[in-house]
Amino acid sequence: MSFIVCMSVLGVLLMLLALTSSYLRWMPVTTSAVCLAFGFGIGPLGLDIINLDFKQSREWLECLTEVAVLFSLFGTGIKLRLPLNCKAWHSAYWLAGPVMLATIAGVSVAAHYIFAIDWGVALL
Repeated sequence: MSFIVCMSVLGVLLMLLALTSSYLRWMPVTTSAVCLAFGFGIGPLGLDIINLDFKQSREWLECLTEVAVLFSLFGTGIKLRLPLNCKAWHSAYWLAGPVMLATIAGVSVAAHYIFAIDWGVALL
């Protein structure tokens, strides 16, 4: 499947979320659940509209996931209304610092020993 088709599907999903956001606010359903249901519906277990080969699509899929993480972080950062020296940030500093480094190290060690992945690739 081409990059253009996937971006079109992503655009349809974003339009769907934008149009239903006022309804979803009052329901016990999150936008993540809507995205999951949408993916299930168009995937091989649903209507089989999209059949994605991950080995063939790995380059642009990597770029897409990086963009998704950036948008997620940006959206979360926009919602924060605290100065950086506020005490409420203390737990966030711990999570973003030593806890994240320990998680990266743990996942790298597990990937190296369980899946026999080289250290450089396991760290990435």
